Amino acid sequence: MPEEQPKGEKEVQDAPAGMYAPFDYSHKENLDLGPEESQKLTTLLEKKHKKDMASRRWEVEQTWEARMFDRGYQYLLPRRNGGWQFPDQTSGYAGINANMQGTNIYTPYGTIVTSALGRSIPKTKFLPKYPDNDKSITAAEAAEDYRIGFSLVNDLISMHADLNRYLWTDGRALVYTRHVKDAQRFGYEEDSQNAVVPETEEQPNQSATESNPENPAPEPGQAAVPAKPQRTPRGEEVVDCFGKLEHKVPMGARDLTDCDFLILAREFPVCVAKAWFPEIEKKIQPTPGPGENELDRIARINCALALAGSYVTGDTYVDDCTITYIWLRPAAYNDLQDDELKAKLFEEAPEGLLMAHAGKEFAWARPECMDDHLELVYATRGDSQNRAALGSWMIPIQKRLNNWIDLLNDYFIRTVPKKYMDSEAFDVEALRQQTQVPGDITPFVRQPGLTPLDLIWVEPTPTHQSDMPLFIDKFANDYGQLLSGGYPALSGGDTKANDTATGIGIQRDQALGRLSIPWHNIQNATARYYLQAVQCAARCREERTIEMANPAGERISIELEDLKGDVLCYPEADSSFPESWNERQARFTALINESQKNPYLQMLLALPKNQKVAKDATGLSDFEIPQAAAYDKQLGELEILKKTGPMPNPQLQQLQQMLMQAAQDPESQTDPQKQQMILQASEAMKKLPPEVSTVPVDKDWDDHEAEAATIAEFVNGPEGRKMAHGSEQEKAALKNIKLHGMEHKALVAPKDGQQKPPTKSINIKDLPPDGQVQLAKQAGITIAPPQPAIPGMPTEQVQ
Repeated sequence: MPEEQPKGEKEVQDAPAGMYAPFDYSHKENLDLGPEESQKLTTLLEKKHKKDMASRRWEVEQTWEARMFDRGYQYLLPRRNGGWQFPDQTSGYAGINANMQGTNIYTPYGTIVTSALGRSIPKTKFLPKYPDNDKSITAAEAAEDYRIGFSLVNDLISMHADLNRYLWTDGRALVYTRHVKDAQRFGYEEDSQNAVVPETEEQPNQSATESNPENPAPEPGQAAVPAKPQRTPRGEEVVDCFGKLEHKVPMGARDLTDCDFLILAREFPVCVAKAWFPEIEKKIQPTPGPGENELDRIARINCALALAGSYVTGDTYVDDCTITYIWLRPAAYNDLQDDELKAKLFEEAPEGLLMAHAGKEFAWARPECMDDHLELVYATRGDSQNRAALGSWMIPIQKRLNNWIDLLNDYFIRTVPKKYMDSEAFDVEALRQQTQVPGDITPFVRQPGLTPLDLIWVEPTPTHQSDMPLFIDKFANDYGQLLSGGYPALSGGDTKANDTATGIGIQRDQALGRLSIPWHNIQNATARYYLQAVQCAARCREERTIEMANPAGERISIELEDLKGDVLCYPEADSSFPESWNERQARFTALINESQKNPYLQMLLALPKNQKVAKDATGLSDFEIPQAAAYDKQLGELEILKKTGPMPNPQLQQLQQMLMQAAQDPESQTDPQKQQMILQASEAMKKLPPEVSTVPVDKDWDDHEAEAATIAEFVNGPEGRKMAHGSEQEKAALKNIKLHGMEHKALVAPKDGQQKPPTKSINIKDLPPDGQVQLAKQAGITIAPPQPAIPGMPTEQVQ
């Protein structure tokens, strides 16, 4: 009999993915592999780790040095076994360690360059892959809505800041997009479904003990044990980026399409690794991944802890476990020596394979294509993967400056002239022990025939080279700007050439031109991970509707089925370098000034949507623009109008009821005045629409012109055009929206010189009989012969 598994351990292993630690979820099931097959795949990982060892070692050491320089640790010497260390010697002056006195210009230049690249997220656009396919068109529109919610779930500004930093120090970054289930971060699915249940309602799990074998019905006289509900961790699409130390690729590949493998390695505490892979938690040890060079692991831990040199604390080293992912393209299966396993992988994972290891232990393998989740971003052009970083050419400048500035510093503080004194005329040892006090008097015995100057000699004071300060200034400023691209125009510094706004703007554009290659790569990577996120949502989410919020706090509802069409994502054609808020405000101010003599600009600025842009451009949160408020109000009403079609006009229904009552009045058949009134009411009925919108219009307080313009923008926009050719429900909803816009349009205040036609109140009871007959006939009512009047019949009015 097999040994019974402890109950607590079984509960942990049976817990849903993401319950106790984040889990990179996939809709594909893990492959069913035996121990020998798992070991052969682990051997394949070891083989890929050992590929390009010399080039990989050089890549790691370069990146390690650059990250240490960025941290401020700049006095580094290469170690015999790889890595970097501080010199053991000190300056000898006042016991201060000269190794910690670097004059850091590498990091400030990096901040200037990376800030210019990270002002905002590049703009992208989803397009249907097949323009004539309705499902593809619908998917592109749904993806645009999804992009907004995805940007709020992920802190993309911070992610791009890390991406730009890796481009400065490493030269290559990996962007990884996937669907993550994480109860700690995202909560549980049940939390969004009937979070509060009234006490009067029957609880859904009341009878769970009757059908659940793990919670059998209680014996007579025994208290019932309630069933423990199984909660499901929520999942969201998450994007992260990593540098060269965290990932490895074939060094001779040109780009991701040439890579037959990609390895991602990160360190986590052993307790986290065990929660991540509960099936193998007893085997997990704080070790590196199979076949990984120990130098890679030391470099990652050292940079993560921000320790000087190659130091790694013992407690961290013995507690951290390396979790390794390796993506394999199908071509990599040919490196396996087992033909049976190779055939199995080609059949069950034809798109590629993802393997996971915790330490040296195999965790699982599942079908996964690296192109669906990964993207490589490069700082510069190059022949292979170990390309130069944006800050590579600043490191020699930084090293020279540290040496020169330290030497100049020595001239200031260490070149006090040395004195030589006659040992017979002076007690030198006694003088050394005396306290030197300005103005103090010390007597001495004069030597016959000698002056004091003959007894004391002070050596000449050495001076530094006259060009040293000039070279320091040149290297710190002119050469540093030339090599890094961090010109003063990028950061608002002194341009020294042109103080006018136009001249500074031209210099800024020229400086940004130096960064066009990394910016272009960042744009493409952004479009790529947006597309990957949409595809992950369509494949991995289980709910029918995705509920998100836009930056204004409004609800976004996306049908999951709508995301499953074929779409493409590209950077916007006019997406140049991102503007700062100050630049946007300056452009808007110039537009306002120009509009004073341009009627067309005045018309554009009067549009409600542009009024909202105007409010954002002011930067004043308390600054109110009525048209912007009306625009937001109408957007909220649009969400209600889109749910149903129009409803019957209640005025017509009321009028029909009143005519029926009037038909019972005998006076309406004989009184000419009442017949005339019925005739007039008949004419008024022709002007009343048979249906009205489901959202009433407040004729006294609504900004009818702004809200009518908002409706017109929606109807003529992409969503309105889609609804016009959509389902019957969508067409009815669009009719409801149009009627609402017409109701606002009818109440727009007349312009100067125009008069609104007056309205007339008609009392139906006062209409003559002929008029009542005609009005009743128009309403489809047959008036019976004259009968006695109904006492107390109310008098109604029709507008």
